[in-house]
Amino acid sequence: MTTPRLELLFPTPVVIADIERHKEYKEKALPLLEKKFKDSPNQIAPWALMEHTWTTYEKDEGLNIWDEQFEKLVYDYINYMNGSPIDWKIHVDSWFNVHDSNMYMEQHHHGGSIISGIYYLQLDKDKDFPATFLNPSEQQIERWQSRDCDFSPAMEGLFASTFPNYLNLKEGQLILFPSYLLHFVKRSRHQHDKLRVSYAFNIENHTNVIKKK
Repeated sequence: MTTPRLELLFPTPVVIADIERHKEYKEKALPLLEKKFKDSPNQIAPWALMEHTWTTYEKDEGLNIWDEQFEKLVYDYINYMNGSPIDWKIHVDSWFNVHDSNMYMEQHHHGGSIISGIYYLQLDKDKDFPATFLNPSEQQIERWQSRDCDFSPAMEGLFASTFPNYLNLKEGQLILFPSYLLHFVKRSRHQHDKLRVSYAFNIENHTNVIKKK
């Protein structure tokens, strides 16, 4: 008998990249966001009915950080997922999320978009959590566990494919992922005075967005 081969069926490609102008963006945007958060602490996201997330969609001077690196990464990722270069322009819908140590975000996805992204403007890796992603087959895995199957993989390489995973994302990094992936944000590991600040966005087909209007 030959040695069986283990395959991970249908892996989910995501992109993680360091943003080259991170220091510049943090120095420029963070003070503005901290002031806005301090002045309007109850400015809760309209969709955050079961959580506590502070959001601003404003694109005033100092908060618009979309640049050529973001755009190139997005196009390269979509081209890879598409299998060939796309022939349409992207539409970017972006916003900032701000959390203090007690704030969190329930699990959700960004249905209706093509891909989504999160860039970490400020994140204390020892105290805060980045977004935690869930396996699309989460419910089936839970069924296995509820039937006395003891499905607890001993191989570290399987953890990311079976259980919630936050990919060890760090401040200054951007992650691009399919918009259907469920994800959430935990409260901080420890109380601290700094804010967890992320720049999130959805990508759509610009032509389709115009048609909707």
